[in-house]
Amino acid sequence: MAHALGVAASGVRSVRSASEQATELGIPTEHLARHAYHRIEIHEGPCTIAMETRVYGESPYASGLRQLIVAIQQRPLQTRVYGVNEFIENGWV
Repeated sequence: MAHALGVAASGVRSVRSASEQATELGIPTEHLARHAYHRIEIHEGPCTIAMETRVYGESPYASGLRQLIVAIQQRPLQTRVYGVNEFIENGWV
């Protein structure tokens, strides 16, 4: 995450403790085993911009995988490695 944002890894806080995830981040107990949570805060003087994503459960992952499989089936592809971003950038998913 830090590399993608162009910041030092020390600027990223990773919370791995389930109890902290539940109490500090508000992750519902039933989703502690399978979730994604990201929060990015940008501070500039008296202003703060915060962006947050929350994904709970397995269905969003399965849905995304289904979209990729459909996209692969609908077009001839070269024998090479494709990144997910390439599918998104090309509007294939």
